[in-house]
Amino acid sequence: MKRLLTLVLLTPALALVPGTARAQAPDAVGWWSAAHRSSVPVVVPPAPDVTAGDLLLQGGDVQRELPNTAPAPTALGALRYALPDGATVDRLTLQVATGAQAMDVRAYATTSPWQPVENGAIEAAPVPDLSRYAVGTLTGSSLVFDDIGKLATEDGLLSVVLVPGVSDRVVVLPPKATALTVTQAQASEPDPPPTAFDPPTIPAGPALAPIPVAVAPAVPVVTVDVPQVVPSLASPQPQAPARPVVAAGVRRTVTADDSRTRLFVLLEAVLLTVFFGLLGLGPLAALARLTGSAEEVSTERGIGRFRTAREGTAARL
Repeated sequence: MKRLLTLVLLTPALALVPGTARAQAPDAVGWWSAAHRSSVPVVVPPAPDVTAGDLLLQGGDVQRELPNTAPAPTALGALRYALPDGATVDRLTLQVATGAQAMDVRAYATTSPWQPVENGAIEAAPVPDLSRYAVGTLTGSSLVFDDIGKLATEDGLLSVVLVPGVSDRVVVLPPKATALTVTQAQASEPDPPPTAFDPPTIPAGPALAPIPVAVAPAVPVVTVDVPQVVPSLASPQPQAPARPVVAAGVRRTVTADDSRTRLFVLLEAVLLTVFFGLLGLGPLAALARLTGSAEEVSTERGIGRFRTAREGTAARL
């Protein structure tokens, strides 16, 4: 846990650490003099204070023309560096010989290719880009270009031509490996694998006595096979229609009711016949009169001791 916390706190600080600064020697060096021309077969040797490996910067202006004087500059030099990927140039520091005079020495970006040479013909010198330059400052025995990095190209090439002012004369000693300060880009390191968290330690408490638990006896499980009453949907069993059964029941009910009705009607007819027969009325009495078998009708009416003679017309029912 402590290691992970330390890594989290140090990650922002590590991101602020700059890249490694180191010096770099030039890949190509050269200088050209007006005393050496391609059309003249004789090469004028340099001055005695210019030895092998030195660069001579002498007299002239950027436009190469001054009133009432010869074309300038008289001598100029060039440096070329191949920079690492992502590197940043800090400054260019050149050591110079004693007696140097540098009032207006400028470093221009080159616009044409060039080859390393010593005391080459002035016509072969690289052409400067007059819109891009860095000004050099003479400090003791050093000529320093603080903002030389702005002349580097996007593909990591720093190629500059050193052009002196009108009254300047500088003998640049052979550039050392410490001439150009380059800051190497900090390589991005892969993220460290995640550290497993250590689980916190919980202090053990007092031991607790086990609690007895009563276990109920096991209840036997009875398995009952229930017949399947739902027929399969895939092959349904044919069933007898319910309509004929209902119709038969209704037919039997209607037949029974008709028989009882007829019996009651017959019984009611018999009772009415007997009743009216007792009264001397009804169809039996009429039949007897028609056949002539009816007896004289007595004027007495009644039964038993209640039988009495009546006068007048009998009441009709």
